[in-house]
Amino acid sequence: MPLAKTATIEQEIKDIQQKPLSDGIANQEHTIHPEIYRYFNTNPVSAESEIKEISKWANVDSKNLVDTMRKIKNLESKLGQPNLGETRISKMANWVRMDRVVKDTNMSFRQEINSIKNKHNETINGLKVNFKDKVEKLNKEIERIETDYKNAYKSTRSRTYGEMTRIKDEYAKQLKQLKEMRSIYQKEK
Repeated sequence: MPLAKTATIEQEIKDIQQKPLSDGIANQEHTIHPEIYRYFNTNPVSAESEIKEISKWANVDSKNLVDTMRKIKNLESKLGQPNLGETRISKMANWVRMDRVVKDTNMSFRQEINSIKNKHNETINGLKVNFKDKVEKLNKEIERIETDYKNAYKSTRSRTYGEMTRIKDEYAKQLKQLKEMRSIYQKEK
């Protein structure tokens, strides 16, 4: 007789494993599989919100009910016995709630860091564009000055020594006049 009972239990386990987590109810926010209530040995009405949180947490990345139940059992064994006056469900629900808060906080930090990185990258790209424009303008100005210098050098080489002396004397004369004017203005003070 024990063999027949074992066979029916194995059949029930196979049926549970093959059942979808939502228990066949489509377009519903979240349904809790009856096995989760059985695991906690509780009435569905008495601890609906806490079990719902635990079930949502356990269903994340779970393929079937067995994975969900395994996650719940592993968490319960990691958390250990509840404190005096605390239930298994409340202890797990508190941990799940804190886990959600930590994940939400980390996500907001990541989003904030990403927005700062994006602003930083935009600023750097803007500076690179401005830098390239300024370097391009400087290169054009340097080319213009070099061309002017080459042209002036060619023109001074072709001038005669007498003409260069005349230009030098003219500049010396103008410089002397400017110095005299400066000395006059300094005496008037």
